[in-house]
Amino acid sequence: MSERIRKAKRRYTVTTMSVMLAYLAIVFIASQLEDHVTGTAALTALALAPVIPMAAACVFYLRVHRQMDEREQRINANAAGAALIVGLLTATAGGFLQSFGVIALEDPMLWFGSLLILAWGFARIAMGGFD
Repeated sequence: MSERIRKAKRRYTVTTMSVMLAYLAIVFIASQLEDHVTGTAALTALALAPVIPMAAACVFYLRVHRQMDEREQRINANAAGAALIVGLLTATAGGFLQSFGVIALEDPMLWFGSLLILAWGFARIAMGGFD
């Protein structure tokens, strides 16, 4: 792996971890303020605030993805496809289990993004590891 790609991955790791810490802080603050905020506009802004760092993480990922070589891009694309399949099957199974009363999921859509990221990480490791 070239030094340029290694530096890009290091930058991506640092920025992603920083953004994820910001995400956690925003989620914590928003959950604390939720009961004290009135008004639809303020509640909408508060509810959507955690999406901002997630969008930033996506932009950072796309930036480092463009700097990868073709082999790494292919491995990532295959891992993303596998993660999509896992996410689709898990969401469908969870939806049916909930509709039949087998399980009770509170706000399942909040966990879908995290599920996809974890599935992508495991698939990425299985398909070629992280250099």
